[in-house]
Amino acid sequence: MRLLHHQIAAAVKQAIENAQAAGDMPAFEIPEVTIERPRANTFGDYATPTPLKLARLARMAPIKIAQTIVDHLGEYPYLEEATVAPPGFINFRLSLGWLQGQVEEIVAAGQDFGRFDLGRGKKAQVECVSANPTGPITLGRTRGGVMGDTLARALKAAEYEVTLEYYYNDAGRQVAKLGESVKVRYQQLLGQDVELKSDHYQGEYISDLAQQLLDQHGDSLLEQ
Repeated sequence: MRLLHHQIAAAVKQAIENAQAAGDMPAFEIPEVTIERPRANTFGDYATPTPLKLARLARMAPIKIAQTIVDHLGEYPYLEEATVAPPGFINFRLSLGWLQGQVEEIVAAGQDFGRFDLGRGKKAQVECVSANPTGPITLGRTRGGVMGDTLARALKAAEYEVTLEYYYNDAGRQVAKLGESVKVRYQQLLGQDVELKSDHYQGEYISDLAQQLLDQHGDSLLEQ
């Protein structure tokens, strides 16, 4: 199943080919047709700036190219109208009847609605969260996990083979400093006269971790 904007792009390409076959536009290799949302919904539901890209190839004014494409555009159940706008845009408005009919199709499709074969045979890798193990997880990191999972689900619905990647730094200088910081707080809880250095972690969570170690292991970790 094709996405709607892909269907509109195919319709525009077909209109260009029709115009070329009729002699209303010279022959040239048609570049990729761009379909986008207009900056204001008063212009329509979708738009294409493709006539602007064709000016050099067709050796015609973009506004004339746009009108030629509209003149050769076939009838499609999802399109109510296609209008030309300066300097060479084509605005598309969807058919109200077609939109209303989508409700029944959505209900009938159930869990399969929104699934497409766009990514069939392709792979996608989504990297998200990448939480820092030396401190409590932040709202931003949590949001990254939600966004990554949502994106992965959308890609899977388009039949991509998706791999979710979660990176975290569990080695190196930062983790060593974390261990040193917890050790100092642990020693302080046991009455030793030691202080955190300026580059140690200072947050309250360090004291919480030290207290957990004390609760679980008593003073048995002092010599380690």
